[in-house]
Amino acid sequence: MKRLAYFVSKLGLVAIAAAMVAIVFGIVDKSIKNVVARDSFITAFGGAAFAYLFVKYGELFTRLSQREKLNVDTIVSLEYLLNKHLNMIGTNLDVADKMIDALKKKQPVHFLEFKEIPIGPIRLQDLKNVNFINDVFNYFADIEKINYDLNALQKFAEKLMDDVLKRQGQQTLQENAVFQAVYTANSTTLINQLGEIKGFIEAADKTLDELMGKIGYVKKHRAWWLSVAVPWFSTTHYDEKKLKAELPGYIAEFKKGQQENIEASIKEISKIKTKKKN
Repeated sequence: MKRLAYFVSKLGLVAIAAAMVAIVFGIVDKSIKNVVARDSFITAFGGAAFAYLFVKYGELFTRLSQREKLNVDTIVSLEYLLNKHLNMIGTNLDVADKMIDALKKKQPVHFLEFKEIPIGPIRLQDLKNVNFINDVFNYFADIEKINYDLNALQKFAEKLMDDVLKRQGQQTLQENAVFQAVYTANSTTLINQLGEIKGFIEAADKTLDELMGKIGYVKKHRAWWLSVAVPWFSTTHYDEKKLKAELPGYIAEFKKGQQENIEASIKEISKIKTKKKN
């Protein structure tokens, strides 16, 4: 609606300009008696006006084309980044499971390390769809919180293991009993917190699937040819009905491709292992 109102206001300005030109032509028509001179004047003025409008429309077309290219490039960069998130989220879930298992068995966790999930560099303001920008921003906020929690839990686990290694063989039976009680309490707390962060990571994984599906929707509904020719047709918001109807299909298509990539990787790894055995 804002773009439409903007266009209508521009039409109004054009109408006023046309009226002023008509007045000027009327005055000139009365003041210039020579028909040839009048026709020459009109031809020159019309040519100059056409050239001016052509140049301005060319500038507008260029700006709109550059804006559209920026939007497309940002979507591609975002898609690449989110594909990296898929791997890191899977890795962190696996690390959390192994860390919980190690803590329960009182085994070291030094070789288990969470991976920080990168957020940038992505300029969300370069995207055109406002709804999509909000969705990506909220997802990044969740990832930022998860990164902070994973870092804190990593330090907690390492401190716990360091204390175990330092105290081995250096305590009396009574001191050892006290330490074991403290260790058990801390490890139980850490196990519970790891279970909670797993829930947040799994929720982020689900949100990530939806975002990848929405990327498919945004790509299809950019209406780039209308955006360039007629600015007010730019798709700056979701069509909620279309999104609700089409999103499951985009998510399914994305997951299918993801599964095919996993299967291809497994086959490749299997071939490598077979070659090494032979």
